[in-house]
Amino acid sequence: MNASSSNGPSTGTTPSTAPQSAASTDGVDNDSLREKTIVELDRIPSLGDEYRRALRGLLPGVPFLSNRSSSGKGSVTTAPSREYRVNGVTIDSTNLAEYCAACGLRISNDVPLTYPYAVTFPLVMNAMNSPDFPFPTVGTIHIRNVIEQYSPIAVTDSIDVAVYTESLRRHRQGLLIDIITEVRRSSAPDDVVWRQRSTMLSKGKAPDAQLPDDNYSRMSVDLPEDPTTIIRVSASDIKNYANVSGDKNPIHVSKLGAKAFGFPRTIAHGMWSAASLLSVVEGEIPTRARYTVEFGKPIILPAVLAAYSSRHPQNDSNELSWDLRYCSAKDSSKINVTAQLSEI
Repeated sequence: MNASSSNGPSTGTTPSTAPQSAASTDGVDNDSLREKTIVELDRIPSLGDEYRRALRGLLPGVPFLSNRSSSGKGSVTTAPSREYRVNGVTIDSTNLAEYCAACGLRISNDVPLTYPYAVTFPLVMNAMNSPDFPFPTVGTIHIRNVIEQYSPIAVTDSIDVAVYTESLRRHRQGLLIDIITEVRRSSAPDDVVWRQRSTMLSKGKAPDAQLPDDNYSRMSVDLPEDPTTIIRVSASDIKNYANVSGDKNPIHVSKLGAKAFGFPRTIAHGMWSAASLLSVVEGEIPTRARYTVEFGKPIILPAVLAAYSSRHPQNDSNELSWDLRYCSAKDSSKINVTAQLSEI
């Protein structure tokens, strides 16, 4: 995963004119028309460096936390206005092949629906580590993800990436914010070909500032009684995914690290589960697709997962959608991931 060189980071301002995604959160403040400060980087950051920055942010007296309250929650009432951009990113075909193998996906001339998330996640972490992000990165929980693909990304494509935040709002357990990633082909920079929206939760008492409330309703799925297949995943499988994706968060690769955050053993990455769940419907994934994922209970390793899938017409049209789920093979009430895949 490489990027073309430039003369280094630069900044500027521009009004945001990006179209709103159909998956935008309804009923919350609309940050899309705010003027954004553009921060241009010469390459995708190192994810390891971003994790180290996040851990340093926990140390007392670090100026990085100066804009946050003592509880760790932001004193601001809107999402940060910075937009981070990296142009000329190329796909590492070896890394792509390893990613497909780690997630049980086929290799083709086009990258899997979830792969751009892995390529661009370090830039998401960079945004979360910025001084104006409203809460500490460490401890933040990824509760929901929506990917929209408008045109497949080929292995040979050079892409431009932009990451920004929207919709800081209250949640019954704390604060939510959305982090948006947009991908464009470098050869056609006006057209978004892939977009994702990560909804992040910071648990705790929300500040007294005036903030809208989250009114998201959990998705309803119609699944068969019997699982489509059984998936077995080990700690070594997830360490392999961590090496391939670069996401070596201690909760995924270290027993001590996992216990430090309250888990009995290491847990699988949420986006590994989102990617590997698509293996159940490979060959049927639409070219133009929306993939909505809700994360439930963590997958504690090793695990035996029951994967469910069902296909049905989408909103009385000729288009199809798929309902998907991972849950414990021993106890179907322990739901790890619920997802919907649809044509757009």
